[in-house]
Amino acid sequence: MPTSNLLVNMFALLAVSRVGQAQDVAVAFEGVPTSWHGFDRYDFLLDEATLAIKPADPAVKGDVPGQRRCIVVAPRTPAPGRPWSWRGCYWDHQPQTEIELLRRGFHIAYINANATLAPDKKWDAWYEFLTTRRSNANRWRAWATWRAPMCR
Repeated sequence: MPTSNLLVNMFALLAVSRVGQAQDVAVAFEGVPTSWHGFDRYDFLLDEATLAIKPADPAVKGDVPGQRRCIVVAPRTPAPGRPWSWRGCYWDHQPQTEIELLRRGFHIAYINANATLAPDKKWDAWYEFLTTRRSNANRWRAWATWRAPMCR
């Protein structure tokens, strides 16, 4: 494992170790869940022109022209404050950090990056959807597990 991957994974696990023991209420997501490593996965499609977000049909796999795939994976029991980790590239590649975060109560949020891998208005729309349009979402907080160094 390259040193940068190891350092990011170690940082993520150290950050998680500070989460308290009290439980929080789960947030319900729209759409039909599928399973991802034993956790509920919810797929959404973000329209690249209008930035509208809607649940994706679980039967539709891969890229959809004019749409960007967004994913939320929910823990079985959320940690206090509903912490979450944001991922922007290489979905399901070396998922051990995300799986451990899920076990510890984190939500995992992903948006399919474009060719430049640079955050843009679509990322902002996905973030807004997760933090302002969801019930009780204002209690979500992000942890620094963003994998930018590995995406370039």
